[in-house]
Formats: sequence, structure tokens, C-alpha cells
Amino acid sequence: MAYVIRIRLFALLAMLFAAVIVIAVSHRPGSGAESSCDTGKMSQDECEIIAARQVVDASRYPWSAIGRIVSRGAANSHCTGTLIDNSHVLTASHCIHNEKQHHWAKPEDIFFEAGYQDGKSIGRSIVEDYSVSLGFEAARTRSQNSSGQDWAILTLKDPIGERAGYLKLFPIAKLNPGVLKTVKLNVAGYLRVASDKLRVASDCLIQEVQFPDPGIIVFRNCPMRGGDSGGPLLVNDGMELRVLGVNNHIFSANGGTLGVAAIPRLPISRR
Repeated sequence: MAYVIRIRLFALLAMLFAAVIVIAVSHRPGSGAESSCDTGKMSQDECEIIAARQVVDASRYPWSAIGRIVSRGAANSHCTGTLIDNSHVLTASHCIHNEKQHHWAKPEDIFFEAGYQDGKSIGRSIVEDYSVSLGFEAARTRSQNSSGQDWAILTLKDPIGERAGYLKLFPIAKLNPGVLKTVKLNVAGYLRVASDKLRVASDCLIQEVQFPDPGIIVFRNCPMRGGDSGGPLLVNDGMELRVLGVNNHIFSANGGTLGVAAIPRLPISRR
């Protein structure tokens, strides 16, 4: 009898212990950016940028065509990139270049996660090869003037665009600065301080367009942060989103923040 009671008591204690763990897990401070703001772990500036960005469902197209780029051989912990066909990703050159050590990351040390959110992705692939703008090497010190060369195309080993989808480039032939200045744009990226989800900034406005040389778009009214590098500057071209530029630089001007995106075009150079 005493043996049976001990068994039942042990089982009851085990159930109570499991229940405590479940409650603790379900009520622990979240790992997301919002909970970090609630607990004061992030600066007010970072929290304001996070609050100004809309979280989108990265598992659904067109957002699934955008993903995280992680490179073990570059200075950045991660960047953002966009599938422009089934096996090619558009991003910033500096995302795969280590400026401090002056070397390029090896393709096998770079991978792309399409539609990434909360630790999961639509598809993940190692990079097989990549090409960068010919002018980027001469402009390793990043500035607004060098931003026109700061873009690259990654070739993936696996064609994950077949599952995630891809976004088309905005036709350069339709690049009319006068018209574009009246159009509201979107920026999408994985903020370094909130890399768990894809966050979008809407209603960005063009400040200046320089084309064809150096081929940049300067835009305002767009809360951006580290991690947005390599992400797309998007325009709604009729019924679909298209990639107008590659975000690669942020600078302060007149008390505000301006973003800079490169307009990708040939020639490119294999590394």
C-alpha cells in the first residue's frame, strides 16, 4: 500500500513540475524586439524605429521572396537580400565584404534564408558564387557617393525561388525621376536589433535621383537601421511590387535620416 502511495505521489509531483515549466515558458519575457523594448533592453531610438515598422508575414508572397543573408566571412552579422529569379539574390556588396580585414567572404560561407521569421524559413541555400559591381572595390569606404557601386548578385546552390517566389527589377527604361518623386516607396529588411521578423517601412519618399552615374536614389521619411543593408527599395508598379534599388547606406542630414539605395545595372565582376 505504501509503495502504491509513493508511486502516485511521485507521479503527482512530476505533473506539478511539468505544469510549472509550461507556465514559466509561456510567461517568460519574449525574445522578440517588442519585449526587449518593454523591459528597457533597447534604446528609445531603436524602439521607435521598431514601432514605426510594420511586421509582415514572410511566409506569404511577395514577402517570402525577401530573406536574411548570413556570412561568416563578412563584418556584418546579417543583411537582407531579395530573390530576383529562382536562384539569384540581389543584395549589397558590403554585406559579403569584410572592410576591416579587406577580404571577400567565401561563397561557401554565405547562405540565404528566404521568407525567414521566428527561426524558420521558406527555403535556405548556400551561395555557390557571386558577382559584385565593378566599381565597388575602388570605393571600399562607404559614403553616399560610393553607394551606387554597392550592390551584388548571389548565385544560390539551390533554386529556392521555386518555392519562395521572386521579385522583378523595376525597368531602368521607366526610370523617370520626375514621376518617381511623387511615388511612395517601401523598404523591407531584417533589423539587426529585431532580426526575428521581416519589417516594412511604408510611405518613403524620394529626395533625389542620380542616374546613370553613380546610379543612386536618396530617400526620406523612412525609419531604417543596421540589418536593412542589401534589402530592397520597393515600388508598386501597377499590380505588383518591383525592386527599384538596393539599400546600402544611411546618413544624417538637417536633423533627419536619409537612406541611399543603389540602382543595379551592368557591368558586374565575379569574385
